[in-house]
Amino acid sequence: MAFPAKDIFVAMEWLCYLSERSLDFYLDKWQYPHMGQAQWAELHKVLPYEFFEYRQRFLKDAPRYLKDYNEILPAPDRLEGENLRNITDHLYSANFPFGSFLAAFCQMHKELTFSASDFGKMDFRERRPVDHYSLLAIRVEGALRFALKESDSLPKDENLSEYIIQLARRVEMSEAAIQVFRDNRRLTNLHKEPQDPIGAIKSLTTTLSAREHYLVRAFLCCVLARNYFAHHYYLYAKVIHSENAGFMYSGILVTLVTLLRPSLTRP
Repeated sequence: MAFPAKDIFVAMEWLCYLSERSLDFYLDKWQYPHMGQAQWAELHKVLPYEFFEYRQRFLKDAPRYLKDYNEILPAPDRLEGENLRNITDHLYSANFPFGSFLAAFCQMHKELTFSASDFGKMDFRERRPVDHYSLLAIRVEGALRFALKESDSLPKDENLSEYIIQLARRVEMSEAAIQVFRDNRRLTNLHKEPQDPIGAIKSLTTTLSAREHYLVRAFLCCVLARNYFAHHYYLYAKVIHSENAGFMYSGILVTLVTLLRPSLTRP
């Protein structure tokens, strides 16, 4: 006997209320990814909540971009597995702009990839992954500002670089690393339209520890992405289709997750 989705939705609301558990708990619990063609329906397919799709896509794909940074970190601090899941769930519930970031992340990857069902069909869509990429870069600024405003600690100069500096101090980043970030913000200046600004950040050398060296470059990538998508379009191929594009994208993710992780442990 099949139950209408509305009845299942009401039953889930009651179950969450009576068990004092979140909907996320049951959406995670009632998945059967290794059951093949089993007849058991997965809850997220019966009740297709968009936020759960965005969350699952992020948890699946984000570790690819975080891989190089995770290799620097000790195992308990790595942004993967249960750590990444807990950070994602915390930010989704506590930081309003983060939900838009997840949506843009998911939509960008949909635009960049094709599914098996796409083959053999005429596709009249105009795929524009860069539109969602631009949202990602902008939403990071909103998420950082939101966190600072909620804690009544917005800096006097309201701009992304100052948000990063303020939050970097919260995670006990050294003043030496913060100064290196300050000194190299010129690399994010696009007034003269440099042809390889991502490469310039990637090749930056410092005497910092491996973690802080990576973070400084990540922060610079984050500011660069925001400046580029707010004002420019001239680097389309390098932003979407080059190896350096992945480096900049990793920088955006590392900046967001490191500065806003709820534990606020040393980076």
